[in-house]
Amino acid sequence: MPARGSYRRHSGEFKLQLCTDIRTGKIGRRDASRTHGLSANLLQLWLTQYDRGDLNEEEAAASVVAEYEAKVAALERKVGQLTMELDLLKKKSEAASRERRRAIIHCERPPSCSIRQGCKMIDLARSTFYYRSKAHEAALSDDRLVDLIGDIHDEFPGYGYRRVTLELCHRGYRVNHKRIARVMRERHLGVKPRRRFVRTTDNHSNPVFPNLYRNRIPANPNEVWVADITYIGLVSGFAYLAAIIDACSRRIVGYAVSRYIDTELALAALDVAVESRRPKPGRCIHHSDRGCQYASAAYREALDDTV
Repeated sequence: MPARGSYRRHSGEFKLQLCTDIRTGKIGRRDASRTHGLSANLLQLWLTQYDRGDLNEEEAAASVVAEYEAKVAALERKVGQLTMELDLLKKKSEAASRERRRAIIHCERPPSCSIRQGCKMIDLARSTFYYRSKAHEAALSDDRLVDLIGDIHDEFPGYGYRRVTLELCHRGYRVNHKRIARVMRERHLGVKPRRRFVRTTDNHSNPVFPNLYRNRIPANPNEVWVADITYIGLVSGFAYLAAIIDACSRRIVGYAVSRYIDTELALAALDVAVESRRPKPGRCIHHSDRGCQYASAAYREALDDTV
């Protein structure tokens, strides 16, 4: 494969003259590409810019100047922000202890500042920053650590082991996050999310019936059908799925999908199940929750006629 030549930069005047010659018919695209060693894609890009008027020499020069001025302004703002952050970092580290300066580098260092740069700014050796005394952590017993974690939870109830580790670092305690996670797990100090309970049944005046299923696995198919409704998340909302499962084979014998959770959805799934299995009347137990879809008069009548 031939080596790639050096990158060439073409002036705006050259682009403008070449595109003018092509558009006026003085030279064809292939001849221009072969004569000047230009690719067809690059030539098409220039012609598109020429048709839009972007290759006008004065406008092109003005756009380039404006682009560079915008980049320079953005860089100046970034430099100013980093200068203020580093000045603040250096002021905080003045007359600070070694442990405090290590904590500043670890917790308050600007995102764009590396550890090497931060240590250089506050005159702290990198070996000092990475040094970890095992005596201090070993002297901190688990009981004392539990008390410290409890104090943090009193102030910040939702903190897990990661935030507890950072807070202990701010308070001058350098403890490994794995040890904190172990202690919190053993002492049951983790955050326990509350489960939201939503009742979706019994909120109707239709009759309900006793549970004949009792979670027993039947010996033969078509003895127990279990029905339920769930939802499926879509890009534009939700769709609801009603399914009926044979408790013996664990196979879905009928299902239906709808945008609405209503009795028609449950009836559609029941019709598919009856059509596919055709159970003997009076021999199949239909088990479901006590939702209004299954307790409705239309669904009860359908069960009397088919199952």
